[in-house]
Amino acid sequence: MRIFVVFLAMSLLVGCGEGKFYPLDVTSDYRGNIYVMNEDTIKTLGGTAIQTLEHTEIGIHRIKIVDGYIYVNGEAWINKFALNPDEGWRGSFNLGFFPTGFAVKGDKFYVAGKDVLLMFDDEDVQTIETPYGVNYPRDIDVDSDGNIYVADTDNHRIQKFTPDGKFLMKWGIEGSDDGEFDGPCGIAISLLGNVYVADTGNHRIQKFTPDGKFLMKWGTEGNGRGEFHFSHGLDVDVFGRVYVADAGNRRIQQFNSEGVFLKMWK
Repeated sequence: MRIFVVFLAMSLLVGCGEGKFYPLDVTSDYRGNIYVMNEDTIKTLGGTAIQTLEHTEIGIHRIKIVDGYIYVNGEAWINKFALNPDEGWRGSFNLGFFPTGFAVKGDKFYVAGKDVLLMFDDEDVQTIETPYGVNYPRDIDVDSDGNIYVADTDNHRIQKFTPDGKFLMKWGIEGSDDGEFDGPCGIAISLLGNVYVADTGNHRIQKFTPDGKFLMKWGTEGNGRGEFHFSHGLDVDVFGRVYVADAGNRRIQQFNSEGVFLKMWK
């Protein structure tokens, strides 16, 4: 699965031109505004360019919005940008390794590397103990109680930890049945606590309770409405709407909380 993810990123960057849409991730702010990591540019779904990244920073980008700032992972750091395009870059956090996924909650950062999970703030860096290990986790999200959810991509499962980094549970194995995964690359927690997973290799979205009980799924491989070609990133906005970065189809799809198609951008 890791080989595919790298190939997807490179293939989307070949032949880039003005007006092209190459969404690898999507996020929303507290007002429900939607932002996309479109190739090397952070954009709104309305098309406004917020920030263009340097070529050397292009990679499998994750994009998060917290307290009016946009965070994006680079080659060995996390960059911070203002939502106002005129204000631009506001700082960076040098990690010393490539962050494959991350989340921000208040003043805390949660960062995944090839085989490590970290949480840190201005005063402390802590390793999140993973008794079962992680293997190229591609995304992290944090619920309203501070619990940490990790898309453990190459292990084909989800792991959950307490706010202070203690292991709670895991679910999923490699496969295509309900509750099974093929390289899940994206995870998002709704305000109600439900867990949405971009089951990338199975070209679908799965929905779970906070304790990993399977609720529903939608999607299959294709380019029609509600179909995906490698669902890569996703987000749930404050209204419960689900946005999926349908990377292989080069578009964003919007659904309600039960997987009913609403809209798309491409």
